[in-house]
Amino acid sequence: LPIFFGMFLKRKILHSNIRTKEVVDKSYNQSTWKTVLETKSWENKHSLSDFLNSNIENNVESDINFKCILLMNSRLYQTSVLNRKKLHTQLITELIKKYTKNSDEIVEIGCGYGLNLFSLVSQGLENSMSGCDISPNSITTGKKINDTFNCNVKFDIVDITKNLNSMDLKDKTVISFHSFEQIKYYTDDVINDLIDAKVSQVIHFEPISELYGITARDISSFLYIKARDYQDNLLHTLKNFEKIGKLKILENYRLGYAETPFH
Repeated sequence: LPIFFGMFLKRKILHSNIRTKEVVDKSYNQSTWKTVLETKSWENKHSLSDFLNSNIENNVESDINFKCILLMNSRLYQTSVLNRKKLHTQLITELIKKYTKNSDEIVEIGCGYGLNLFSLVSQGLENSMSGCDISPNSITTGKKINDTFNCNVKFDIVDITKNLNSMDLKDKTVISFHSFEQIKYYTDDVINDLIDAKVSQVIHFEPISELYGITARDISSFLYIKARDYQDNLLHTLKNFEKIGKLKILENYRLGYAETPFH
C-alpha cells in the first residue's frame, strides 16, 4: 500500500508515467514484443501446444516450472508458470464458448502476438479468428507463429484509437484482454467506434476498478492502477453509453482470477 500510494503521488506531482501512446510503445513494441520476436522460440517447438506451454513470459525462455503467484477464486496461490498458462487457456476458452457460437467471427483488438487467439485454436475452436495491434513487432511475431503452425489466424497493424474503422467488424464478436487497460484517454472514442462498426458484441477481460471493494487487496490494486495510469473508467463509460441507448451491458462481474496479484 505505501509503495503504490507513493508511486501515485509521484506521478501526480511530477506528471510522469502518463499512459501516452509513447509510453505504451516503449513498454511493448520496443521492449516486450521486440524481445519475443527476437527469441524466435516458436522455431524450435514441435507443435502449437509446445510453444504455448513454453515460458517466454519474461521475454526469454526460462524454466516452465518456475513458481509464480496468481489469483484464483479470489484467493492467492503459488503455482508453476506452466499451470498458470493452462488455467489462463481454460478460463478464456470456457468464457468464449459461453458467449459465442461456432459460426461467430472473433476479433481481438490489442491482441499482442495473439496468445489468446492461439490458445483458442489449441483448444479446438473452429471460429474464424483475427487480431490487431498497434505494435509492428507483435503483429510480425503473430504472423510468423501462425505460418509456423498453420493456425489460420489473421493479423493486422491497427491503432484502435484512430483507425478502428479500417476494419470490417460488422456482426463480429470483439475481444479485449488488457487492451482497454492501455487506452484510458481514448475509452469513449473506441467504444463509439465499435458501436458505429455494428459489432455483434464485445467481451472485455479487463481490470475494472469500479468493481473493487474496500479490502486491503482491492485498495492496493486500485492504487496500482492509479500509479501506473491504467484504465479506470471503462465500466463507467459503458454505463453512460447504455443510458443513452447506444449499447446494452449484458453482464458484468468479477472473475476472481488474475495472472498477477496486482489485477
